[in-house]
Amino acid sequence: MKTGFPVAVGLLTALISGCASSPERQISDLGESKPVSIAIRESSPVKVKTEETSRLSASTESQTKQVSHEQAEELPFAEYEIPLPPVSGAPEAHQQTAYSLSDLESLAQANNPTLIQSAAQVEASRGAAYQAGLYPNPVVGYASDQIGIDGTAGELQGGFVSQEFVTGGKLKLSRAKWTQQVCIAETNLSAQYTRVLNDVRIHFYRTLAAQQMVSVHNQLLANSEDNLQTHKEMLNLGQTNQAGLLQAEVDLHRARLKQMAAQNNLEQEWRDLVAMVGVPDLQCTTLKGSLEPTTEEYDWSSAMHQLLENSPEIVAAWEKVQHDEITVERERVQPIPNVLLNVDFGHNFETNNNVAGVTAGLPLPIFDRNQGTVDQALADLNQSR
Repeated sequence: MKTGFPVAVGLLTALISGCASSPERQISDLGESKPVSIAIRESSPVKVKTEETSRLSASTESQTKQVSHEQAEELPFAEYEIPLPPVSGAPEAHQQTAYSLSDLESLAQANNPTLIQSAAQVEASRGAAYQAGLYPNPVVGYASDQIGIDGTAGELQGGFVSQEFVTGGKLKLSRAKWTQQVCIAETNLSAQYTRVLNDVRIHFYRTLAAQQMVSVHNQLLANSEDNLQTHKEMLNLGQTNQAGLLQAEVDLHRARLKQMAAQNNLEQEWRDLVAMVGVPDLQCTTLKGSLEPTTEEYDWSSAMHQLLENSPEIVAAWEKVQHDEITVERERVQPIPNVLLNVDFGHNFETNNNVAGVTAGLPLPIFDRNQGTVDQALADLNQSR
C-alpha cells in the first residue's frame, strides 16, 4: 500500500499536467476571458495559442507544434501591427508601389472636388456673361378686329411684330459686369488651386514623417525584444536579477505601445492625405521623399512682398472692386426707358385694302428711378473698397 500510493500520486500528477497542455484545454481557454488574461501575464501556452488564433491567416498545425512553453514570451508583438484599412475597387491607374509629391499633386489636380467646383463656377459665370449681353427676342403674333361684321371675315385680319430696343448701353454694361465676374471666378480657381496644392504638400510631409516614425519605432521594438532575450540569457548565467528582467519586459511593452501609436498616427495622416487628394480609394503605400529642406528660407520682407504681389486673394479683391464699380454704372442707366416698337399689318375687308400700323411706347421713370438699387450698389462698392 505504501509503495502504490506514491505511484498513484505520480500518475495523477502526470495526467493533470497532460490535460492542462492538451489542444482541447487550450481551445476551451480561448473562450474564457479570465484564463486568457492570466495566461498573458504568466506567459503560459495559452498565450501562444491566443495570439496564433487572433491572426486573420491561420497557422499550420506543424508551426503550432513547434512553439514551446519557453518560446511563448519570445513571440514579437510587432507581428500584430494594425494595418491600414484595405481598399477595394481602386482604379488601376492609382495602383502604385510608391508615391512622390508630384504624383499626389497630379492626382489632386484631377480629382479634388473643390477644384472641380471652382472650374464649374467659372463656366457658369461665362454663361451668365454671354446671356447678359443678348438682345431681347422679337414678338410675332396674330391680330384681328371686328370678326364677322356684315358676314365678312372681319374689318382687319393680319399680324404684328413687336420689338424692345434697349437703350443707355444696358446690355454692354451687363455683359461687362458679368465678364468681370468671370475674372473673379478664374482668380478664385487659381487661389483654390494654390490652396489645394499647399494642403497636399503639408499632409504629404506629415504622412512622410509619420511613416518614418513607424520605421523608427519598429526598430526600437526589435531592440527591446533583443534586450529582453539578452536579459533572459543573463539571468540564466546569473549575471542579472529578476528585477532587471522585469524592467526589460516593461521596456518591451512600452515600445509596443509606442509602435502601435505611431502606426495609428500614420493611418490617420494617410486618411487626411487621400481626402485632400480626392481619391478615397487610394491604397496605402510608401511615400517617396525627404524631410530635409530643399529650398532657401524666406525672410519676412521678401515673403510679405511676394504675398502682396502674387496673392490671388488680393487680386480677387481688386477685381471685386471693379465689378462693383461697373454694377453702379449699370444700375444708374437702368431708369433710361427702353423703346417698345410694334408694327402690325393685314387686310381690311371693309375697304378691301392692305393696311399697316406702327405704335411705339416707353415707360416714364417718374416714381421708380431705381434709386434703391443704386444705393445698394454704392454700399457694396464702399464695402469692397
